Amino acid sequence: MKKLLLLVIAAAFVFSLLANSWAVEMKMGFADKLRILFEYKKAKDLNAELENENQVAKEEFDIKAEEIKKLRDEMELLSESARREKEVELEAMLRELDEFRRAKQREIGRKYDEGIRDISKEISTICENYGKNKGYDAIIDTRATIYIPPSLDITDQILKELNK
Repeated sequence: MKKLLLLVIAAAFVFSLLANSWAVEMKMGFADKLRILFEYKKAKDLNAELENENQVAKEEFDIKAEEIKKLRDEMELLSESARREKEVELEAMLRELDEFRRAKQREIGRKYDEGIRDISKEISTICENYGKNKGYDAIIDTRATIYIPPSLDITDQILKELNK
């Protein structure tokens, strides 16, 4: 019985030594991809460009809406038959204004989607290259974790690489 117990203890000791030698040390980093996206200069530039386009479109929209308002005001002073003629014109202007609004929204949305897709690819490439160059086995988005020590957060370093 003693021999069996000694054999089990020896086997456990050997297996624990083997397990430790097989364990691989992994270097992991964590980055906040959303913060990177918001603080990346190209993303800020894209947002500024699209806000400018949106403002220009809003100004055009407001001019057209003012024309419609003027037509409505004029219609109140017209006779019944003249008013009916202007109603057709008013409806056409309203449809045109609505189509203008939808077209601008689609255009700006498309530009945003394309820009963010390109920027996200660039961020992923920079993260991958940063990880390879610094010897990381994995870089994980911080939103996929509950807690990480601040020493493992490499968000600032990646932002520096991106904003060079």
